[in-house]
Amino acid sequence: MAQNAAKENPKLTTRKTGRKRKKGVPLKKGETFRITYSLIKEGKSIEEIASKRQLGISTIEGHVVRGIKDGAIDITEVLPEETIQEVARIMQETKESIGELHNSQNGKYSHGALRMVYSHLERKPL
Repeated sequence: MAQNAAKENPKLTTRKTGRKRKKGVPLKKGETFRITYSLIKEGKSIEEIASKRQLGISTIEGHVVRGIKDGAIDITEVLPEETIQEVARIMQETKESIGELHNSQNGKYSHGALRMVYSHLERKPL
């Protein structure tokens, strides 16, 4: 009955999917990373960049991890030297996964910070 009513009254039919369209011009491949890198170079914090770009903090942390791996970002631009040294020491001593390390440290370091140090160590062992 509902289908027949929809056929008889075109106002009852809709083609909307409920998905919102993204606004703005589509970026070229890799451009979103370069934007994040340039904001890091300007001295912006990860939280400031996430807010400005309307992205999640974890997304920006992912960009930073990739930048550290590629050598586009120096880890000291985003983390204090003491944190880098302490996390690196713990990682070398325990050989735990990032998730296990996060839990064993009672969340003292974010997953993003741990991933950044891990990428730094992979790139350039201490």
